Amino acid sequence: MSNPAVSFRPLPQPMVNSFMVNSLSAAILVATAPTTASGTFSAASAVRSSTVAAGSLRF
Repeated sequence: MSNPAVSFRPLPQPMVNSFMVNSLSAAILVATAPTTASGTFSAASAVRSSTVAAGSLRF
């Protein structure tokens, strides 16, 4: 009888690595961003610029 955990196929390694790197970088950004108005503004501007870049890449 096969073990379900053994027969389960994990995600491809590059996908897992990129997901871990993205999560780690996001956690570092949140941890290092000061809880001041300037920190909140810089975080919001970074999110806005990345959203604009993703939107421009979509077309």
